[in-house]
Amino acid sequence: MIISGLLVFSVPMAACAADDTETIESLESEKAELEEKVQTLESEIEELKATIEGLQGAEEETEAPQLSTEVVGTVYTDEAIVKAVQQALNDAGFDCGTPDGKAGSKTAAAINAYETEHKLNVNGVITDELIESLGVADEIAEAAEKEAMMKEYSTEYSYTQIARDPDSFAGVKMKFRGKVLQEGDAGSGIRYIRLAVDSDYDSVLFVSYDKEIVDMKILDDDIITVYGECIGDYTYETVMGASVTLPWLNADIIDMSEVSTS
Repeated sequence: MIISGLLVFSVPMAACAADDTETIESLESEKAELEEKVQTLESEIEELKATIEGLQGAEEETEAPQLSTEVVGTVYTDEAIVKAVQQALNDAGFDCGTPDGKAGSKTAAAINAYETEHKLNVNGVITDELIESLGVADEIAEAAEKEAMMKEYSTEYSYTQIARDPDSFAGVKMKFRGKVLQEGDAGSGIRYIRLAVDSDYDSVLFVSYDKEIVDMKILDDDIITVYGECIGDYTYETVMGASVTLPWLNADIIDMSEVSTS
């Protein structure tokens, strides 16, 4: 057909429609194949996730085994040992409160927390395992030795007994608790205390001691316990010129656990 000098070819409409239909069918087929592949990949991803979770769970079980509550060996309850462990736990960030040598519920809770974190037997008591883990075995041994020494000093003697005849008690090991009335320097590394026994100002001891046996300075009004040997008596002159004679102890151990450091 020639229209106005142009040659025009006529394409049958049926042929175009057939071509479009084939193209659509081809695209839909490709879409279906892609969707099937996506489903397959998603399924594989889920399987991989399950496998990873299983491996992580197995790893966690390996890293966190069930801890035993068994108590192995000796359980220590001596005051000096308990106090040393309480201090060590406090230093490690497990709060026991003020170290007082008494293993109460707060101390037991701190021990449980420490044992759990360090994968020890979780039993809340002081054992060799706990002491070794805290690294205070030497300190504990020293404290135990000191506590054993303290038991050598008798509490059966009264102030009145030794005040009447101090010389007859010379060399006897005895123990007294009281309030510091005065603390001073006697020279050559030796210091002295005037101690009101049981805070009674009419029952005063003169106590000498080597400054190396205490870890902190003793102050007036401190409540302390002294462990020492009776020397006899000690006489000194007051600032008013009066002569005063007191029973005299030389302290081997001074317990300052009742002294407040705050």
